[in-house]
Amino acid sequence: MFDAIFKLTLPEGATVVGFAEDGVYVVAAKYLEEVTLIANKAVATVRGWLSSVGLQLVDHKTEVLLVTSRKQTGSITVTVGRHEIRSQSCLKYLGVMIDTRLRFNIHTEYISAKSAKVASFLSRLMPNVRGPRESSRRLLATVDPSIMLYAPPIGKEAMVTKSCRRK
Repeated sequence: MFDAIFKLTLPEGATVVGFAEDGVYVVAAKYLEEVTLIANKAVATVRGWLSSVGLQLVDHKTEVLLVTSRKQTGSITVTVGRHEIRSQSCLKYLGVMIDTRLRFNIHTEYISAKSAKVASFLSRLMPNVRGPRESSRRLLATVDPSIMLYAPPIGKEAMVTKSCRRK
């Protein structure tokens, strides 16, 4: 059912990217006014399709991020139903923190704190299970890398490409 949302005819400059029921509408334009206009039209199109199939967009949970390479990052306001949504400096999508410059510094800080928190909780459990056995130590050793390496396919591909070129 949700596949139809990816086939909607959106305004020129707008595309949809998504995973399951989480959708991202990407708008590319040169001027902020164009971005706002295209985004508003895309949201109206999606809202119309959702209501035609008996679904509803949760307006207040909609987030806007303006990605730019300009020195001064402006901001835009997108109208979603009765709500005016102002662009943020970063947002979380599928567990990844995305910022306006696509530097991922905020994501690195976020996953570092998350990893430390999980490792701390697990290490507190150790004394309650008669000390760290090999399986417990292995769990602690694998939990940090699995959290830290969630969603870095670009970095992994870049490392693979670099190592292939050296040979």
